[in-house]
Parts: sequence; C-alpha cells; structure tokens
Amino acid sequence: KAGMQTSYSKYETIGLKHRGKYQQLNTNILQIENEYYASVRPKPSVEEGKKPLDALNDSGIDYIELRSIDINPLSPLGIDKDQIYFLEAFMLFCLLESSPAISSRGQFEIDNNDRLVAHEGRKPGLKLMHQGQSTSLKKCGEDLCKKIESCAQLLSKEHCNAVNDIARRIDNPDLTPSAITLSQMKDRSQGFFDYINSFAKQYRIDFLSHEIDQQHFNYLDKQAQFSCEKQAEIERADDVSFDQFLVDYFKQSPCDEP
Repeated sequence: KAGMQTSYSKYETIGLKHRGKYQQLNTNILQIENEYYASVRPKPSVEEGKKPLDALNDSGIDYIELRSIDINPLSPLGIDKDQIYFLEAFMLFCLLESSPAISSRGQFEIDNNDRLVAHEGRKPGLKLMHQGQSTSLKKCGEDLCKKIESCAQLLSKEHCNAVNDIARRIDNPDLTPSAITLSQMKDRSQGFFDYINSFAKQYRIDFLSHEIDQQHFNYLDKQAQFSCEKQAEIERADDVSFDQFLVDYFKQSPCDEP
C-alpha cells in the first residue's frame, strides 16, 4: 500500500504522457498491485474494474500463486507428478504451520538464505541462518521434510512417497535434477545450451507425435471464438475513455487493514 501511495522522483521526471501517449499509469513506486512481485502471492477472484487488494479484503484468497519454482528439464512438461504431490503437501504444511509475523531481521535471513541456496546450493556443507543460529542446508531440509511428511500423511500415499523422494535427494545430492543434469552434460561432452536444446528438440518431436483429440480441439476452438466475440461485445459497449477509466480506477478508496 505504501508503495502505491508514494511517488518516485525518477518516475515523476518521465511524466505520465508524451505526445498524448501514456508512458506510465502514475508516478508511484508501485503503480498497480500487480507490480508487487514475490515468491508466493495470494490471488483473489477479481471483479471487473476492482483492485486486487480490495478483492482480497472483500472476498478472500481464491488461490495461491507459486512464482519461484524451477523448471525441471528432465520432464517434458517442466514438472513431474511427484513434484506436484510434494508441492501440495508443502502448501498444506504452510497453511497449518504456526506463522508469526516476520521481523526485519528474520526477513533478512530468509532473503539471504534464498540467495545462498540459489547461488551455492550444491556446495557441500553450505551454512544458512535460522532464527539467528547457523545451521546446514542439509539439516534445514531434513527438518522441513519431517514436518511436511506429517502433512502428507493427511493426503495420500502418493504424497508421502513424493516427500520421501525429496528427503532422499537431501540425503544424497547426486539424486537431484541439478546433479543429474551436470552428470549428463559431462557424459555427453555438451555445454548447457546444447544439452537443453537437445531436450527441447526431443520434446517437440514427442508432442508432435501425439494426435489432438478432435472433440477437445473443437471445444477449444469454440472457446476461442466465444472469447473473441465477448471482447468485441465489451469494446462496443465501452463508452469510457482510458483517461476516465484510470481516474475511476485509482480513486477507489484503499481497503482497510483486514
């Protein structure tokens, strides 16, 4: 909220319009809620013309968006079923685990841990900070998996197996996708680009070999036609200029704190 209500001098220098065309929506640090990027974002069902924060405040969370999940190059879809099972168990753990407010110091620890794992996650004995105490990445992973496993037991055997699979990777890093990727690159004497490009070409061949179900294709075609017709209908009924739309949109009162 503060970011959306605080003007930024460099944006002020740019100005809103140049030769009648918008350069930006306003001069605030965050011009709309959607510009707030985070690893995880709560998403509401947004009504037309309603701000996301107001929708969250009025209607609650519709779904959770996970934004920092690495693509698995070893899977044609970029993610496999076991990874999805693990994420479901992990999200249930996040929902049920006690979650007090994070202090500035705690946020610094989290951000620094993220950076260390991203840059040096394969370093043996990598140390992280947890509540002011130094601990190993392996220990953090083991403790976390034990807690997630308890939640997985509330779901299904598949979820438990998926969590156990991740736990084995923590115990033996050679089982991780990054280790497998590096090993295969070495065995094939390939650089990263050639290695990944070979997967892309093979996956393309695999997908093209599957015939699209005609009934499903017809359904998608009808949906596309309906979408275009709906867009045209909205545009025909639109009698508000973009300038006025922005005025109406931004004059909405900021939602009260939940």
